[in-house]
Amino acid sequence: MIAIISCGKLKQSKSCQAKDMYTGSYHRLLQRYALSLCDNVYILSAKYGLLSLADKIEPYELRLDQDGCIDSKTLKRQVLQKGLENENIIALGGKDYVKLIKQVWQKVECPLDGIGGIGKQMKWLNEKLSRQERLF
Repeated sequence: MIAIISCGKLKQSKSCQAKDMYTGSYHRLLQRYALSLCDNVYILSAKYGLLSLADKIEPYELRLDQDGCIDSKTLKRQVLQKGLENENIIALGGKDYVKLIKQVWQKVECPLDGIGGIGKQMKWLNEKLSRQERLF
């Protein structure tokens, strides 16, 4: 089982590892929760696609709905190159990111579905982390 979290708008101003690039509180909370669930955590970047936490990247300004962003065909190619096509996925992030993940993998758990907006999701994540609750 692997967790895939969405990237974030707020970023470092210099190149660094993907795990440190995104500085927003929502992304940091997603990352913390994902690491509490799985040893294998990836970030879905609007620019770079599927990133391991250790991948070194440059800062960028791009959203999933903009020209030049990652698409399902490119993401599928990355997944095949990494040998992750048969993995069970926990998708954590915004609805556009989860939608893209569902286009590539068949077995996807989406624990944040139906919770509400980012504020409600953050509250749910914080509650789970404070009680050290796991999904699985």
